[in-house]
Amino acid sequence: MLIDAHCHLDLADFDSDRDDVFQRARQVGVRHFVVPGTTRARWPKVLALGEREDVSIALGLHPYFIEEHSDEDMQALEDALQAYPQLVAVGECGIDARLSDTLEQQWTLFDAQLRLAKRYDLPVIIHCVQANDKVAKRLRQLQLPRGGMVHGFAGSPEQAHAFNALGFAVGLGGY
Repeated sequence: MLIDAHCHLDLADFDSDRDDVFQRARQVGVRHFVVPGTTRARWPKVLALGEREDVSIALGLHPYFIEEHSDEDMQALEDALQAYPQLVAVGECGIDARLSDTLEQQWTLFDAQLRLAKRYDLPVIIHCVQANDKVAKRLRQLQLPRGGMVHGFAGSPEQAHAFNALGFAVGLGGY
């Protein structure tokens, strides 16, 4: 069975043909999908997709949308982790060093989400661009019990092995 471990089928881009996307994926052997949330505003669509038997969901606050996140979003994320036991991970969260003007905010938000993942014993779905060593160091420091996935990985073999040693799979085909 094939699983698409990271797909944003909640995006409006799929509103007109979402069911067709699922059907075409099934035709080539994909039987399950993991849809991570990226902003609080989009969580309702992610949660709705999670009602499908072939979809698992996660909620998080993505660094790319840092301008959209509010101070209340972390409490909302914790509330959601308590309210929705079907969540399989925290994410998508992480660090995108290309957005250098928001790096401090990104680290604050990422650390808070990692702490929630640890508290709720959940894996983490991580967006990591041009920050592999720093993210791995942070994960080593926090010693998350459930690991997770670094998607769109574009680092060295040594960096991939470092993530693997911390309990993280790496999704290839990155930035």
